[in-house]
Amino acid sequence: MFLAVDAGNTKVTFGFFNGDILKHAESVTCPANAKCSDIEVMLKERFTNFVVEDCMISSVVDELTENLKNVISEFFSVTPMVLSYKLNYGINFISKHPEKCGADRVANVYAALKLYKQRPLIVIDSGSATTFEVIDKNDVFCGGLIMPGMELQLKALGEKTSKLPSLNLRNVSDEINIISNDTEESIYAGVVVAHAQAVQGLLKLCEEKLGEKAYIVGTGGNIKFVDKFMNERKIDIINPSLTLNGIRMIYNLNK
Repeated sequence: MFLAVDAGNTKVTFGFFNGDILKHAESVTCPANAKCSDIEVMLKERFTNFVVEDCMISSVVDELTENLKNVISEFFSVTPMVLSYKLNYGINFISKHPEKCGADRVANVYAALKLYKQRPLIVIDSGSATTFEVIDKNDVFCGGLIMPGMELQLKALGEKTSKLPSLNLRNVSDEINIISNDTEESIYAGVVVAHAQAVQGLLKLCEEKLGEKAYIVGTGGNIKFVDKFMNERKIDIINPSLTLNGIRMIYNLNK
């Protein structure tokens, strides 16, 4: 099997592929300072029965990358490839510094280019941060934007204010009153609904720059909240495994 590893700021996702079919995916909370011994215990608890022949790691956490590489190498007896600017991305960039583009963003762009024929195309990845990746009608990755994710905003309100509670997205209801006399609901309105509305507005601005309507691809753990609370525009397709597929595809391009 092929193992795609997507190491983000709060979680590491492991995706096991048989050919181009994702057979199993699991996200695990993993801090940036996780020790090799901690990662090894986590792998033993979850993935002992998986036989891995090839592996690529996409990581936006430099402190974690080398430990993941070393432990995965020993645990699965493979030599992981790390997704970096030194590889062939198969993407046309408009960027002075493509090496600064996050590996997850590169994986999203490549997968979207290969999986969807519509152009222009915008990928929205909603996780710890919410990112936009804009691809024009000529298949050029023009860049995008990055904004704080919903969980980051909730955490900031809980930690940086004296009386507001610390909330998480697990308790978001299907309906949120914009004008609420309940503190928790007011926070969800100001974070979750406002985030979705911000995404909606930014999409409009991106399309104005492009000069035409784009096909919108959504991914990331919080994309369902974005889509639910957008009222004027909807995401065209949600692909939860877009990043993992991009990692697999870039590996095949470079192996």
